[in-house]
Amino acid sequence: MDKDPREPSPKQPAGPGYVPNIPNFRDVGVTVNNRANRKILKEGVLYRSAAIEQASLIDRKILRDRLGIRTILDLRLRSERESAQEQAQLSEGVFYISTSITGIDFKMVDLVGKDTKRYLLSLLGWFSRLRFTFLYYVLGDQMAAKRILSRELLRKRGMNGFLIDILDHGKAQVLEALRALIDPPTATPILIHCVHGRDRTGLIMIIILLALHVPLDAIAYDYHFSDQGLLEQREKTNKYMEAHGLDQSFATTCKGLVEELDAHIRHVYGGIDGYLSSIGFTAAETQQLRQCLAA
Repeated sequence: MDKDPREPSPKQPAGPGYVPNIPNFRDVGVTVNNRANRKILKEGVLYRSAAIEQASLIDRKILRDRLGIRTILDLRLRSERESAQEQAQLSEGVFYISTSITGIDFKMVDLVGKDTKRYLLSLLGWFSRLRFTFLYYVLGDQMAAKRILSRELLRKRGMNGFLIDILDHGKAQVLEALRALIDPPTATPILIHCVHGRDRTGLIMIIILLALHVPLDAIAYDYHFSDQGLLEQREKTNKYMEAHGLDQSFATTCKGLVEELDAHIRHVYGGIDGYLSSIGFTAAETQQLRQCLAA
């Protein structure tokens, strides 16, 4: 009997790819290959994780010297990044990771870009839109403004719907994220992360793995692996969701996301190659991505 991709997954061993203070860290090649029981992806090339600000000096050395990470791609909002940096600087015993690790190129892509934000605002009623504008632009209370979006949109559309909105309306940001893997050609090994390394990171990973023709079962397995990777962060994750006006159902991976994204891409764009073409990612770039990551 096939394993349910949502079933609890064993933790990756504390081997060469283990980074103690970076939650939800894993080698995507290892996870996918283990699930497929064959080598589909190169290992030691594509990594994912939650935010890295709490990493120790030893963790930093593991990233740079043992794993050979050349690029770190951060998909968070600027406000999320700044908040995490402030918290890390106040934490005792934390070696704060800035954007200046010698030998590692830091790239920032706010995956929820202007077009996506504009589209989400268009879904609000006029009164809620007015409240959002006043809170965000006049009072500068971004957290209160975001709670309006959370309550009125995310709760109705769900995380699956939100990620599909990014897929459709954040094409410029998706394009920038994908190009970070191949430009320059020496960009890999690469670590991709957001706040929890689950939703936005999950979306980009799903797109990458679809482009590599990885079986949906293996893609779903890697995506749902985040539930195991974030177990020790559950309390912190719940507090984050509460602060953003979301209930605890948003603290785990989304059932059926991989299949829903794949079906949407097939229906709207005719398949992953059509989607990549629609965002401006050329056939030559797609081939370069496959050469970089495929075994």
